[in-house]
Amino acid sequence: MRRILRPKTLPPSDREMGYSYGVQVGNMIWVSGQVARNERNELVGGDDPVAQTEQCFRSVAAVFAEAGRRCAMSSSSTSSLRTRASPRQRVRKRVFADPDYPTAAMLVAATIRPEYLVEIQAVAIVSRSTSPG
Repeated sequence: MRRILRPKTLPPSDREMGYSYGVQVGNMIWVSGQVARNERNELVGGDDPVAQTEQCFRSVAAVFAEAGRRCAMSSSSTSSLRTRASPRQRVRKRVFADPDYPTAAMLVAATIRPEYLVEIQAVAIVSRSTSPG
């Protein structure tokens, strides 16, 4: 069964934009690319890449939480960055407390809007024993 994940702590505009923040099918969760926007749809961090990266990971965590999962259960993450000089790895180590870090890919590319310095998407596969209910 397919479940759309729409955390209340993220802006309500995902339907208008034509995507879901996250989708869960069975024991798999896919999180769309998250940018540094808070629940009021305000840019977080301005031109501070650390603050933007932290907000992106908070948004990813919110989608996992909506599915009843912790961020440490992520299997893979992909980050799009506007510059190679990014704090993403340092912030990621703080967010994913588990020593078995997820796989990761990093792309240096233009983002959908110039004010976004970082975009992060993730995938998680969780065992049946950890599913809610």
